Amino acid sequence: MALKMTVFLIIVLSLPLLAQKETQLLKLNDVLEIANKNNPALKNAKLDLKKSKEMQWSGLGLDNPKLMFMQEGIESSSYNGFAERQIGIQQNIDFPLKSYFRTASLIRAKKASKALVDYQQNKLRANVKIAYTKVLYAKRLQKLQQKELEIADRLHRISDSRFKSGDASELEFMRTEIRLSESKNALEEAANIYHATRYNLFETIGLDAEEQRYSLEFYDTLLFKDPNFDEEDLFVNSMKQPILIAVEHQIQSAKNKKYEVGSSFFPDISLNLYKQDFGNGYDFVGFEAGFSIPLWFFSNQAVDLSSAKVRYAKAVNEKHKINLQIKKEIELAWHNYKKNQVILTRYDSKILDRVNQLMQATVKGYELGEIDLLNLLDTQRTFINSRKNYFKVLRDYYISLIELEQFTDNELVYN
Repeated sequence: MALKMTVFLIIVLSLPLLAQKETQLLKLNDVLEIANKNNPALKNAKLDLKKSKEMQWSGLGLDNPKLMFMQEGIESSSYNGFAERQIGIQQNIDFPLKSYFRTASLIRAKKASKALVDYQQNKLRANVKIAYTKVLYAKRLQKLQQKELEIADRLHRISDSRFKSGDASELEFMRTEIRLSESKNALEEAANIYHATRYNLFETIGLDAEEQRYSLEFYDTLLFKDPNFDEEDLFVNSMKQPILIAVEHQIQSAKNKKYEVGSSFFPDISLNLYKQDFGNGYDFVGFEAGFSIPLWFFSNQAVDLSSAKVRYAKAVNEKHKINLQIKKEIELAWHNYKKNQVILTRYDSKILDRVNQLMQATVKGYELGEIDLLNLLDTQRTFINSRKNYFKVLRDYYISLIELEQFTDNELVYN
């Protein structure tokens, strides 16, 4: 019996240790690596690149050759033999200028696909970092709500003791009881937010459902630090954005497509090489060359030419749209960065220390009966709100840095 009890105690006491071993700490670089392997949008962009690479030489304008057999004269009861037989091969070739522009268009399309892969990688990197930052913020918020619950529980116990000793009224005790219940509700809400941000991160990185475990933890790197970079450098680097490179290749691809359709005005070529037999074997070699006459160009190719012109114009408009969008993104992220930088500096230099001192002094004063409950609850609310605001600003600061990071040559957010 004693042996069984000993084994049972060993198993029970080892459970926390087993749980700790199962906990997996995910750093930012870990989730970025997972995202690069699993993200569906990035995978699709790479598939598009593979497809465009395979298509780039399909524009040479060489149709499949045709093998032909011809016999003139059909055997019958009154006629035995034939007048002529031919065995030949025919090749149709587009006009060289058309093939040149078609191939040039496909090569540009391949380069655009390559730039779009780079764009998707940069976009994914930013989205993962933002999602990771939101997880860390939610984790801190949850810890803060746990701290608020501990304070509310302490106040409730102090109020209960004061009420029983006759130093506090029943109304005061009820207020601390309500405050304790509200703190428990806030902790539940914070836990829900944390789980929501976790699953948003899992979706962003493309983590398989069976690997989305509660044992996954995240390395907290949220610290206020100033990378100190210049706004003008952002605009200079914005011209090298993969999305702009992609749309420039799309413009050139559309232009070459327009020239390709215009080249349909020139005739295509047909070549035919064959051997002839007039009854004594294939003794002769024949050759034919033909040219198509684009007599109905304006009815047959007019629609294609119009579509090519529209495609080119839309690509030019898209470039202008993206330039405006990048300008807006840089300006908004920059001003958010500067605003949050000032606020965080103010918090670090004055507010956080003063709020902590105020909270400690108020709790001590309440325990000694020098401060009433209303002042204590107000101070507690100030303390919690101050910490919440600080974490929110820190989160927004990191998000603005991540948004600006795309327009710099350096990595601003890493661990």
